[in-house]
Amino acid sequence: MLLDFKTLFTKGSSLGRFEYIKVAWGLLLFPMLMIQLATITPPNNLLYYLVITIAVITITAYLIISWVATYKRFNNIFNNNIISVIFLIFFIFSVPLLNKVSLILSWILMLMHIILSILLLVIPGKKKSDNIVSSKLFWIMFPLLILFVFSFSISGINRIVPAESMANTLQANDRIILNIFDKDYHRGDIVIHKTNKKRVEYVKRIVALPGEKVEIKTLENGSHYIFINDKLLNESYVKSVYEYPECSPEMLCGPTIVPENSYYVLGDNRGNSFDSRFYGFIDKNSIKGKVSHIWYPFNRLKVFKTLQYSN
Repeated sequence: MLLDFKTLFTKGSSLGRFEYIKVAWGLLLFPMLMIQLATITPPNNLLYYLVITIAVITITAYLIISWVATYKRFNNIFNNNIISVIFLIFFIFSVPLLNKVSLILSWILMLMHIILSILLLVIPGKKKSDNIVSSKLFWIMFPLLILFVFSFSISGINRIVPAESMANTLQANDRIILNIFDKDYHRGDIVIHKTNKKRVEYVKRIVALPGEKVEIKTLENGSHYIFINDKLLNESYVKSVYEYPECSPEMLCGPTIVPENSYYVLGDNRGNSFDSRFYGFIDKNSIKGKVSHIWYPFNRLKVFKTLQYSN
């Protein structure tokens, strides 16, 4: 059993180091798995709202249990109720106050939280269980660690398409999977990236590569096309070649050379996309991964492969 809850909530009891680790790490598994399950559950149905409800309940329960356990752990270290309560208050509020106070105070609070975390896990305390690592504890914690890694992996590769900037290739609320390991980017790859100015993630298509000359040209019939090194780029995925916004001096429409380790990206819905025309080139390091699959809705299942362009 991970923890004896009767002992946890018994007046005057305290927790040793490994007992605290079991509740701090072991019980965290349940709310974490519920949160990750919520990210991959198809939205707007009964199952989704059930998962969200259970996640809120498990997070609330975990916070209560972990705060009690942290107090019991401090009490094991200091053997003083008042000091334990003071340190518990510092431990709880040091992180939530970050970014809401001055920069100097934020660093002080963060440093305090790190010190308290080390204190909780390193100092042996007064219990016999602090002097041994039982095989039973190992077989409890090792599978939990594997599940944690799996849980974080799911959150790292799963995304929800937020808008229609990549229509008709990607629709709003499509669930997509990222390939976060392949760093060899090609023209036509759909990537998720951040910009230098905003921390928001965008999903766009790579149109021009480092060292290439890129330009958006308007033809006599009102259509718009991308020219790479003065050659027209055939893009069958573009929603409409007639729905481009007219380029202004503030927009990056070219002709311009793509810098080293940078890319020029556009949405397939060129008439409704915030992309390199507005925020400029993106750095290679800002790319989080390639979109490899649409996995939901199930009628839109699709695998994306490297495109072959013809002039």
